[in-house]
Amino acid sequence: KNCAIYLQESDQVILNNIQMYGSAAMGVVGLRTNNITASYVNSTVRNGRMVAVKDDMFHLVNCGGKVELANCTMENMMDDAVNIHGNYLTVDKILNANTVVATLNNPQKAVYNCAARAQDILTATNPETLLPEFDLTVLKAKRISMNGMLLTLKEPVTDKLKAGTLLENRAQMPEVYIHHCKTGNNRPRGFLIATPKKTVIEHCKFYNSCEAIKLTALAEPYFESGRVANLTVQNCLFYNAAYLGAPVISSAPRVNGNSTQGVHQNITIQNNTFYSNGSGLIKLFKTDRVFIKNNTYIKTNFGVARKPFNNGVFAENCNEVIAEKLKVEKA
Repeated sequence: KNCAIYLQESDQVILNNIQMYGSAAMGVVGLRTNNITASYVNSTVRNGRMVAVKDDMFHLVNCGGKVELANCTMENMMDDAVNIHGNYLTVDKILNANTVVATLNNPQKAVYNCAARAQDILTATNPETLLPEFDLTVLKAKRISMNGMLLTLKEPVTDKLKAGTLLENRAQMPEVYIHHCKTGNNRPRGFLIATPKKTVIEHCKFYNSCEAIKLTALAEPYFESGRVANLTVQNCLFYNAAYLGAPVISSAPRVNGNSTQGVHQNITIQNNTFYSNGSGLIKLFKTDRVFIKNNTYIKTNFGVARKPFNNGVFAENCNEVIAEKLKVEKA
């Protein structure tokens, strides 16, 4: 509501050479829209203003196909530069072998429920670990309330689905390519990525106050889905990003379960340069198969001094994290 550009169930959208000087909400909102290309779409201030976009610059939910952001400047937002994610539906009732009632508990997305349509493949997901359990095919999806859906499923679920299970539409998520963009001078973070499809972030510059790149996935309170499964961050410049003290790159799924398997996986962070007040650069939790190599750290005195990490990396409850020696250079 009140965003600058609103996309809903569209396809082959091209946004080019757009300047946003004042949006009362988000910049670009995309709901279940496929194949979005944005180039030279900028948020900047003028005439003495401090804020160009009140919330996120790009907020894309259950979009598909490919999302490409190129040569965009995302500054002076009161929220994040890019937020790409899906939605978890929560199983409320099992009516019979093939019919369930599910709710969308994110109040921001309940007005337009884009989480399920006929022919979608939904992945039943453990609410404690956020790990996938099995897939279900939607035959019919009917909205029965503001946040409730009646789902008719191809597969019988009586013996394996239970109330509280999350349903994630992993298929209706995009490949992402973000390049030659810059972002900063905003309140919190840069890019929030939560898609299992191939994602490449390269040749970007970050100077955000909090995390430059954050991998999310959470149930309560927002029920934003997305297990990252193929991400490369390369040839980027992090210039005093996260100067309020957070890690520059963070993988922080919100999970309570005791599974030894990570939520996010298959991540490469390479050939980047970090200007930072301390070497606590990359923090990983419940994240597997991470390869960190050929990155350079240059010490500055700007912002909150962060605790040092060995080779710039701290990993907790992760499997197969390989971090090469961090190159240290003088400013």
